[in-house]
Amino acid sequence: MTKAEWIAIFIFIIIVIAIIIIVIIFNRKRIFGGDGGNPLGPPTSNIPSGPSNGNIPSGPSTGNVPSVPSDNTGDGSSCNNNLDCKGWIAGKAGTPGCCNGKCTTLLKDWANVGYCPDVCQDAPSPLGKAGTCSSGYTWPRSEGQPCDSHSACKGWVAGKAGTLGCCNGTCTTLLKDWTGVGYCPDVCQDAPSPLGKPGTCSSGYTWLRSQGQPCDTHAACQGWVAAQAGTLACCNGTCTPLKRDWAGIGYCPDDCVGCFGCGRGTC
Repeated sequence: MTKAEWIAIFIFIIIVIAIIIIVIIFNRKRIFGGDGGNPLGPPTSNIPSGPSNGNIPSGPSTGNVPSVPSDNTGDGSSCNNNLDCKGWIAGKAGTPGCCNGKCTTLLKDWANVGYCPDVCQDAPSPLGKAGTCSSGYTWPRSEGQPCDSHSACKGWVAGKAGTLGCCNGTCTTLLKDWTGVGYCPDVCQDAPSPLGKPGTCSSGYTWLRSQGQPCDTHAACQGWVAAQAGTLACCNGTCTPLKRDWAGIGYCPDDCVGCFGCGRGTC
């Protein structure tokens, strides 16, 4: 290369360097302002402060920039949303959530989802009401707990005695009626009508009736055979063994004639 060419290259390099320096200086002034001083901008004392009674907790004493709480764990600390509560997990009972502006432990609802205590339901609507998750009731309901349908009671099987059913608003053990079907105690009958009355399934009487138990017809007594001595028949409203009369026919003791020409009740 000639000397002139080397001089031209040198001048070109000097120009490029000069352009780079100018660009750097221009950008420095645009980013940092003025004389390229404090890169953080104006002094913090010039930052407009928020309302004096704002809902966002104030930061360190060096300024009014709000800070996000990091220790709200269901202890009633102030919050604006669930994210302000440390450890919050959506729908997880036992973790803190923002409930009415306070970090509060979420309660388990009937579907095992975590809700704020004031809206949490211990059962589906309409049985469950808001704010009932601390009632102590289970879902499905256990014996003695409130209900609005048989299906709300744990283990209910239609017509099966021994399982729980909803009886007068309370989960109650179903009793076996005279046909072997489970009914609520207050309507369960130990015998067909008119002998059986509602609420009699805990009487201890059998069906068919055994000796000494109440009856309204001979057929209500277990093993009854018409006019056959030794079998049970309904005598004066009670199942009683028939006695053999003088002719070998079975009669109720009060009607039985023990000999020809004798009076009743002489067997």
